[in-house]
Amino acid sequence: MTKRTVRLALLLCDTPADYGTYEDIYRDWLLKAQAASPDEQIKNAELVLDAYNVVDKKEYPPAGRLDPGHPEAYDAIMMTGSKHTSFDPESSFAPGLIEFIRDVATHHQHIPILAVCFGHQIAALALGGECVRGSNGWEIGVYSNNFTKEGRYWWSDYVVEDGADKIYVEQMDHVPSVPPGCQLLLTSERYPVHSFVKLHPASTPEKPLAQVLTIQGHPEFTPGIVQRMVNARAEQGIFDGPTTAEANRRLGGKDGHGAEGYGRLGWAMWKVMLQDLPKSAASQNANAANSNTNPQPVNNANSNSANGAATTSAYIADPTRYAAIDKLLDNEGPFTAEFQGADAAKDFLRNQCKVLVIGAGGLGCEILQNLALNFVTRRVPGIKVTAHHNKIQDKPLSFYKGFNIIIAGLDSISARRWINATLVNMVDEEDPESLKPLIDGGTEGFKGQARVILPTITSCYECSKLDTDDPDHIEWLFQKASARAAEFAIEGVTWQLTQGVVKNIIPAIASTNAIIAASCCNEAFKIATSAAPYLNNYMMRPDCPVCGGESVTAEVGKDWTLEKLVAWIEDRQEFQIKRPSLAYSDGRPLFFQAPPPLFEQTKGNLEKLVSDLVPEGEDIVVTDPGLPFNLSVTVKYV
Repeated sequence: MTKRTVRLALLLCDTPADYGTYEDIYRDWLLKAQAASPDEQIKNAELVLDAYNVVDKKEYPPAGRLDPGHPEAYDAIMMTGSKHTSFDPESSFAPGLIEFIRDVATHHQHIPILAVCFGHQIAALALGGECVRGSNGWEIGVYSNNFTKEGRYWWSDYVVEDGADKIYVEQMDHVPSVPPGCQLLLTSERYPVHSFVKLHPASTPEKPLAQVLTIQGHPEFTPGIVQRMVNARAEQGIFDGPTTAEANRRLGGKDGHGAEGYGRLGWAMWKVMLQDLPKSAASQNANAANSNTNPQPVNNANSNSANGAATTSAYIADPTRYAAIDKLLDNEGPFTAEFQGADAAKDFLRNQCKVLVIGAGGLGCEILQNLALNFVTRRVPGIKVTAHHNKIQDKPLSFYKGFNIIIAGLDSISARRWINATLVNMVDEEDPESLKPLIDGGTEGFKGQARVILPTITSCYECSKLDTDDPDHIEWLFQKASARAAEFAIEGVTWQLTQGVVKNIIPAIASTNAIIAASCCNEAFKIATSAAPYLNNYMMRPDCPVCGGESVTAEVGKDWTLEKLVAWIEDRQEFQIKRPSLAYSDGRPLFFQAPPPLFEQTKGNLEKLVSDLVPEGEDIVVTDPGLPFNLSVTVKYV
């Protein structure tokens, strides 16, 4: 029998600190379950597992590998468990993960989704269900689950033991009811929904096909893993004495053999991964609703009539529509005397290039007009446009990876910081496609600026973000301005003039927006075609918290409490961190603002002296739910 390769995208929803990595744990579980399976189809499969850190790095599978035509297309997606709260509105990653799973379930129905514990909860939220905090206490250790009729098929195809399924669980958050369009598979005494399935549209009673299969428990856990986890939770005060005792009693189950994750539960997961799900109508028409594939075409007002359609087709087929651009690319210039890439640039512009414009206000609308040749008013045939009405933080990394160039016309400082840091963190040195050029435009009155940011290569937005009320920032800017003034014999540059220029605020002017929009689009054209050098008009800052790689030193008084250190971080204008959470460099929580259990666990540290908590020279990792990067602060006592 020919071996079948099964490509699995594993979404890492946590980074366990004391019992290995989830990537290793899940790979070991699936391989051991495969080896123990009586099914020859499962035994003869070859697993290729790629892990994506959706929490810290906001990593997601590339959009191309969700396409069934890709040579390394994924056969399944699996979500791991997590200590995080799936329904926390201030989570830095959960909303994006929910959006990604919803997108796959809607537009890529040929890819089955497997979800464990936290993943089970995320899947429920993505499918229109809910998740809440339980009131019946913790379930820790081996618990029996009762089958429904459907559950017996999906989880007990091989072995049935007294109509119950034994699995390791560690939960209090739970899904209270089955999401719309799904079937209940497993229940327990304390919590009603331990597993559910969403059937594929092509599923039949004779041949059921699972599009989404979830389980609240942990089939990947072993007694050793659970023992270390219980000990850690007890030491942290998360589990009280009775809870810890009950968890230890249940480590081996009633028969002492543990749970069945490496048996029929693991085999059921393999069975779903080996399905051949057809590409449904929803998947085939995904381009009508999702810009991660092909955006929906925007046709002219007459496209519904035969004459309009004919006119549209003739216009699109007419090669002279590109005459102006072709002339620019074909002619030699100061930077293109030996340019050999005109044909490739033409093909890229016409058939491949995807540009994301963030912000559709005064500047953003001008940018859109320039890019799409007035598509807003004239509906030019051939233009493909998809509008997204949401926060940029709601989109997963896979969304941004689907574009070639990103142009920001934003007013919000926090939004600009977020997209800047996100694109910097998205860069993978081994994957050139992960680097997405960011063109940032801004206007104020008669003044404006356009800049190109190549994440990790050129100065990022954070490098030049200044606080106009901070004398140190004004001094730094004054020194740079003075150096340039001396170089070009410019007179009259003073500290007061520098501050006045920086703080001058006047209303936006339409003509300024038009000029800066043209400059932004010009940079996009240069990047897309390599016809001329792009702007590189800002300097990198070695101490930049996003791309500089250096830690910030905090001079802390020995009488400082942790609460005072938190206030110091909040007050530093160059950080602009509003709700800092602090952790040790090894990940242990020092003070977390969310989720609520960690806040309750760590809030007592606020009254303690920093010197009693953090050794001299130790690094503290600072995070903020509104920012996708970590700030490293080195403590120096004075």
